[in-house]
Amino acid sequence: MRVEIVRRGGLAGIALRGAVDTTELPADVASRAEAALRALPFGQPPPPPRHPDSFQYQITLQDGDGRSAVVNESDVSAELRPVIDAARSRGQIQ
Repeated sequence: MRVEIVRRGGLAGIALRGAVDTTELPADVASRAEAALRALPFGQPPPPPRHPDSFQYQITLQDGDGRSAVVNESDVSAELRPVIDAARSRGQIQ
């Protein structure tokens, strides 16, 4: 499953965009991540940031219809963390 992640917020407010394919993760990690990705609140309005300097992640599934969801940093589950970390490590500042 190919995923694009845009991180916004933080003190500087700079957006960082990165992508990852879950097939690049270990199989057990990928399986849990894909289940968490499918359970995201697609089509919902973005939640308000919990703190002025916190991050929000726009997560877009690039396989299929390109559904997107926005998740606050504090709401990122342990299952989603490897996907976000992998995308962020490859990210580019916009």
